[in-house]
Amino acid sequence: MKFVHSDVVREGEMCDTNTLKHERSFETLNNPIVGAYAVAILQNGEKPKCLLGKKDLQAIKSKAKTKKVWDEWEGEQSKKSAVRRLVKTLLPQLKHKNAKLEAAIKVENQDYDLGRTIDSEEKPGSPEQIMEILENE
Repeated sequence: MKFVHSDVVREGEMCDTNTLKHERSFETLNNPIVGAYAVAILQNGEKPKCLLGKKDLQAIKSKAKTKKVWDEWEGEQSKKSAVRRLVKTLLPQLKHKNAKLEAAIKVENQDYDLGRTIDSEEKPGSPEQIMEILENE
């Protein structure tokens, strides 16, 4: 995998679900979220994607153990859900498990596990570090 991108689509924004061309404006930045998507660029040039509508996101949120996090960070949780769903569909297709991707997902999940404590030797990664791991693959 060369690259992964995810974003939310808000009410009033245009997003072509075939090309994922997404047009937004300052006027729509605070509008309700109506969907989320994730797209990956694989080594062979393929671009698999995952689209989640409002009902999908509500169903995921209803099963979440961290509803407070969803309430405070709905956009980030929506993007994360799209990425996780995309990765779940991609892992069986990959010929071997990708240790870097698994490590990046583990680091990313640390930010949202409120009941977990971090060992002194363990250092959580930033979104930039996670993207760097994925881009350097």
